[in-house]
Amino acid sequence: MTFVSREKLFQTPVITGLVSQIDVPGSLFQRFYGLAGRGKPVQGRHTGWDLFHATRSVAGVRAPRSGPATRDRKPYGSKSAQLLRLHEKMVIFDEDLMRYRPAGAPIGSIDDGGKAYVRQQLGYFSQVFRNTREWVVSRMFRGGFGVKSVGDELRLCEFSDSDAIFKVDYELPAGHKDQLDVTGSGDIIDTSWDDASADIVSQITKLDVQAERVSGYPTRHIWLNGNTAYYLFENTQLASIRGTSVRIFDTLSRREIDPASKLPDTGYDIVFGAMPLHRFHVYNGGLVAPGTAENYASQIASANYQFFIPDNYAIITPEPSPDWCEMHSGSEYIRENVTSQMREVYGMNAWSTPVIDPPGQEVKMVDNFLPVLYIPRALFYAEVIF
Repeated sequence: MTFVSREKLFQTPVITGLVSQIDVPGSLFQRFYGLAGRGKPVQGRHTGWDLFHATRSVAGVRAPRSGPATRDRKPYGSKSAQLLRLHEKMVIFDEDLMRYRPAGAPIGSIDDGGKAYVRQQLGYFSQVFRNTREWVVSRMFRGGFGVKSVGDELRLCEFSDSDAIFKVDYELPAGHKDQLDVTGSGDIIDTSWDDASADIVSQITKLDVQAERVSGYPTRHIWLNGNTAYYLFENTQLASIRGTSVRIFDTLSRREIDPASKLPDTGYDIVFGAMPLHRFHVYNGGLVAPGTAENYASQIASANYQFFIPDNYAIITPEPSPDWCEMHSGSEYIRENVTSQMREVYGMNAWSTPVIDPPGQEVKMVDNFLPVLYIPRALFYAEVIF
């Protein structure tokens, strides 16, 4: 017989609560640009839209007593896309619900029917799907993303990944990336923003001129992460236009709390006195690379973390509007179990299917969606530090 101390045998551990050592970004891009929620319903997974461009042409002049000139009819066009499909399951065995205490509750408490356990696991499951949508939206602003094959699964990857078996290309023109050679005759971002003397006001003003030409949508929102935004506060031009005796910005405001999160998204919004029509958004959010393990060390490792907005880059957009970007939610048929009737579900949905031997439930989630960029030329993904 092995003897243990009285303290080890009888002393009750004290549990005071349940803690997560990681907060995750909410759905800032989706909420800001109206891409959260169901979006535009699309039956099936194939979507498309027709094109009929407005005109900037002017009518011709005709001499008196002459007939009308003949104008050709305006041509139509169309675009199409295939929606992205996510589908995963989680098995919760009935045995896991029997006489366990709920996480974070005092010793001696019983999780009645495993309700707390199921709620926490389903919260984790749905969070993974919400994260995926934000990841995809962030890559839309950067020009696209890829999907690669890893073993028997398909995994999201960067657009530049050479292992991608197919790519979703949002067709940003070459002149809308890097230093923004929009006209083909010279870069608009001609001085790196880490140079304190960079003429940022002139660069954004010139960009607005070209934005009017290529789409008619003026730029209004500029997104950077904190490592890049730091240089704005060091810029001598932004300070001199505003006046060196007053603060460089008109407003600097924190974010509201995302409904799915406990804390406001990291970062803040700035309106500089020298550029009152443009709002700079500092957003430090990000997620780990697809396929990263769930353990804590892997989730916080710098090698695995990917900013939604990389260092040295800025995402520049017009005011949010479904006229230039929108979320499409597709549909598919599901049966919740062998006796259920088939039903059509749109976008993100969850259900459970009973299993036996061992008994339990397979909780399943499916999402058919794609953020759609109707006007690629309304968007700019600029390398501002080089």
